[in-house]
Amino acid sequence: MVNIVSTTIDTRLIHRQITGHWLSTVGANILLVVNDTVAKDALRQELLKRMAPVHIHIKFYAVEEAYLWFRQADRLQKIAIVCANPYDIVKLVEAGFPIQKVTIGYMGMGNGKRQVTSNIAVDEADVLYFRRLQKLNIRLEIRKYPHYELEDISKLFEEEW
Repeated sequence: MVNIVSTTIDTRLIHRQITGHWLSTVGANILLVVNDTVAKDALRQELLKRMAPVHIHIKFYAVEEAYLWFRQADRLQKIAIVCANPYDIVKLVEAGFPIQKVTIGYMGMGNGKRQVTSNIAVDEADVLYFRRLQKLNIRLEIRKYPHYELEDISKLFEEEW
């Protein structure tokens, strides 16, 4: 089986926290960016690639394409997955990706969102998808950096709408 070494939600997708801290800590040799919108946007892909060191192999896929690639991936690859939102993670799990844990690193503020930690803002849809992941027995954790302590996950589910 292919080795998924980390799965992260970060709306920025690729930046120094991901490439400089997470990938080196988990020992990934490939970064799989899964997001339907970014998979169709060559310009954004090129900009995101520039944010990563050249030795990191990056692939961009929509969810269905990611699963097709994953089924044929080399068994020696150590894959780090990054998605922009919990919806993409739910789709991956339901497609058959063997994800057991998701780290929520950064979800920025936006229309209809409420701040739950210094790095995470959620809306009602995000909360529903996080609950869906819990029902699928996926462990959720809030952590900005690999060496930081876990934050209280219950903050995601507090109702303040």
